[in-house]
Amino acid sequence: MSCANDIFAGSRAFRSTTTAPSKVTARGLMVLALLSAGAITLLPAGSAAAQTRGYGVTLEGGSGLSIGTGSQTAVLERTPIFVDVGLRTTRSDVPTLAWGGALRVEVDGRVGVGGVFRAELVTPLGPLSLRAGIGVPFFFAPYVLVGLEGSLTVRWPATAPVAVTASVLIDAYFAGSDLPHDAALFMTNGTLGVDLLF
Repeated sequence: MSCANDIFAGSRAFRSTTTAPSKVTARGLMVLALLSAGAITLLPAGSAAAQTRGYGVTLEGGSGLSIGTGSQTAVLERTPIFVDVGLRTTRSDVPTLAWGGALRVEVDGRVGVGGVFRAELVTPLGPLSLRAGIGVPFFFAPYVLVGLEGSLTVRWPATAPVAVTASVLIDAYFAGSDLPHDAALFMTNGTLGVDLLF
């Protein structure tokens, strides 16, 4: 029974334990390095002039469940509602590979600001398209978290060039000031949104 009480502890109890502020600066520099690396992936390639680029802008919102582990306890809670504003790009010579990123903002309770860099494999399925991705999610304010993310998105064209999207995201955070010592945070989230190609 005590284990169940630990698992269903109060909302965000796991992530409310933070490390010393001095550690945030170093991890903040790591986040800046990730931002720079992600920006490089969006730069135009200096190859043949015949190549063209396509772009997509996505607005999604979602939530789900998260579980924090460590110190022989587990805390299960609802993931804060978040909004993603994303940009991705493809090249005409490799249309099945997309690169991009998103600004991610938690808007439920304590506001958190971060993002995710992502590479996706695009598979057409008739009128639909399926995007399977892997990425690096992070938060940098007011706390720091860094991890890995797997994603699966279905895009359904509604009225050109607008489409409806539905995604499943699986995140694992293993470093940051918002995690207790020797702990990890796992999330499974679902999102709905709209997508614009140009």
